[in-house]
Amino acid sequence: MTVILYTRCKQLETLDNNEKLSRLSQAMRIKNGNYRRWQDAHAHLYGKLLLEVGLKYLGIKKSLKDLMVSEYGKPYFNNQSFSFNISHSEDYIACVISKEEKNNLGIDLEKIKPIAFNAFENIWTEKEKQSLINLKQFYIYWTRKEAIIKGDGRGMQIPLNEIDVTKLEVAIGEKLYYLKHIVFDNEYEMHIASVTKLTQVDLIQYSFGT
Repeated sequence: MTVILYTRCKQLETLDNNEKLSRLSQAMRIKNGNYRRWQDAHAHLYGKLLLEVGLKYLGIKKSLKDLMVSEYGKPYFNNQSFSFNISHSEDYIACVISKEEKNNLGIDLEKIKPIAFNAFENIWTEKEKQSLINLKQFYIYWTRKEAIIKGDGRGMQIPLNEIDVTKLEVAIGEKLYYLKHIVFDNEYEMHIASVTKLTQVDLIQYSFGT
């Protein structure tokens, strides 16, 4: 079973976060306190809280206080028999969590907004460059690449121009990633990547209240 939980950042601005921060490990509380903008602090905090909601939803008994970070910065739990990943952009924060995928699950969410195409020429393969026809296509390819990188967990150790995402099955080394487009909001693009072909993904909006 796989679920994506999401919430709107603008609904979180006035919430009291002291109790919610106490659910995180000390290292994560320190990291949260280092953010200068409330939007970034909230994205960090509520991404983890969406993970907590997802764990309960799937009946997984893990505490956020046990969450660790790999040498490449990817969060994980010891003895993890499931997979998860978090993304945020502008108004939204989203967390995907799956019992079907054990190790390599990535999600990327991006708001579609004007960009300078020529500033990103070095991230595309030649095949991608030939099929980049508009802004929407740019964000389709971008979220696919980011989802794969986040699923892999090594970040920018993998050159973006070596990942061709013109198809929904992408080989990275010995692993084959399956890409799935998530219909979300007309002003955003969202993709998830996994090495397990996920059978069903439920999209659930979650409200933390006021």
